Amino acid sequence: MSPATRTWAMAAFVALLGVAAFLVSRAWPVLFPDREQLPVDPACDLRAGPCSRVLPDGTRLAFTIRPRSLPLMQPLALEVELAGSEVAEVQVDIVGLNMNMGPNRTRLEPVGAGRWRGTTLLPVCSARVMQWEAAVWLSRGGRILAIPHRFETRRSGT
Repeated sequence: MSPATRTWAMAAFVALLGVAAFLVSRAWPVLFPDREQLPVDPACDLRAGPCSRVLPDGTRLAFTIRPRSLPLMQPLALEVELAGSEVAEVQVDIVGLNMNMGPNRTRLEPVGAGRWRGTTLLPVCSARVMQWEAAVWLSRGGRILAIPHRFETRRSGT
């Protein structure tokens, strides 16, 4: 390789490295948001009804998933009610705990003072019994507070 070709190759490599660094810096906050997570409330049973708790700042949160039977591959209505705080955005991030089921994050829409709603569905899994965590993400002041709720599903016919 001639010295001129080597110089051009090195310059192209450095430029490519710079572009990659720029793209990673732009994507980092989306892929890894600044997030504080509360501990799971073991008393929460989403099948029994809304899970309610008081957050560290005094905000009262209630989270509901309907239908309460939590069926797979059918629309699920998500609802969050907040009292005592304003938030910029509410999302629900659902992850499989005993198997990676891919991303399932739903942005809820405001439907009144302190009420947010959205819809999602849970995919069918090869595991007969699947454990899930649905974390309500509250965005305010550039930070996210995640409030996790655990539940399980069973494949029909098992």
